[in-house]
Amino acid sequence: MADQAIRELYRIDEILQRIPEDRGEFFAEFLPWAEDVGEWKRSARETFAGKGNRTLRRTIWDNPDDRESRVLIDVVECVSAADAVEALADRLEANQLAEIPEGPPALGLGSFQHPELAPPALFYVHGNLAITVTSFGRKPVEVGNIAKRLDAKLGERPIPADTLLRAYPMLQAQLHAKPGDEVVLRLNLPTRKREDSYLKVFVTGGTIARREGKLVTHSKAAGQIEIEAFLVEPGAQAFAAASIITIR
Repeated sequence: MADQAIRELYRIDEILQRIPEDRGEFFAEFLPWAEDVGEWKRSARETFAGKGNRTLRRTIWDNPDDRESRVLIDVVECVSAADAVEALADRLEANQLAEIPEGPPALGLGSFQHPELAPPALFYVHGNLAITVTSFGRKPVEVGNIAKRLDAKLGERPIPADTLLRAYPMLQAQLHAKPGDEVVLRLNLPTRKREDSYLKVFVTGGTIARREGKLVTHSKAAGQIEIEAFLVEPGAQAFAAASIITIR
């Protein structure tokens, strides 16, 4: 956890308070695709174990028309949105700059960006992901459009028309629960997945997190929790599943 001075400088506790209690998003194994980076060429892809139960997925992208233009994208997969905010704080603390200004207000749950005289970089949180997009080559690259494109992509649901989605029994959950009870979401993903496929789960009426390796949801209030899960693959229709839990 970042020290108190960093937490106060970047108002980390204020960002934590922005996390809604009646909806949530969770992503697993997410990586940018070439279309997200202007069809640049991916020259590196690495995965590292992070602090706690976090996983860092790093890709480097090269402009095929200019060898001096490169972009590095780090995606830190965390166990919850709150943990992603803490991961953002850790990244800001590790940065060599004394202070990093706030980024675009509409970017993620909270964002920060390098000042003009520093190499372009954006740091932000979306769901359970802490994302960094950095100009990595000799020639500065404007990274704002890439960050915004990734942020929009994460929030998108695949086209809802039944004919454009592949129904798959990949999500199971109990039908009823009491307010405050955690409900395990059991996932049954296809055994064969395309490279760079990723899971996205949207929850309305509750929250979502990973506990001891399992996805769980809960709501403090009576009502319904609606869950939509998608396995998104390059060049293919998304697998889709949905479930409703009644809280009473």
